[in-house]
Amino acid sequence: LNQKAELPKDFNRLFLSYCGITNQGLKMLLEAIQHNGQIQLHTLALNQNHFTDDVMPDLITFFQTQKKLMSCNLRANAFTYQGLKLLAESQLDILNKREFKKMLIELLFKQLE
Repeated sequence: LNQKAELPKDFNRLFLSYCGITNQGLKMLLEAIQHNGQIQLHTLALNQNHFTDDVMPDLITFFQTQKKLMSCNLRANAFTYQGLKLLAESQLDILNKREFKKMLIELLFKQLE
């Protein structure tokens, strides 16, 4: 995590759907991307990984630093209504601060009880 990886200049999409990454693994990945400094994602797919509300603070911080992020698929994880509400409220605040920029967050998930 301390060394910056050499990445292609057009590296802007990351697809980690169905890969079984854990909450802790996601937290480490998001932190590494943030600390890299040269990565600005447009698309991030994290669906079908069984993430829980425990990762919401990390996702919210990540979204605040990824100013070019346009799409994040969070479908079919284990988020609760409260976790999704927290995420949605944080995104409204971010969107209100960013003129002329859109961020599409898919807040579809397995079940809403």
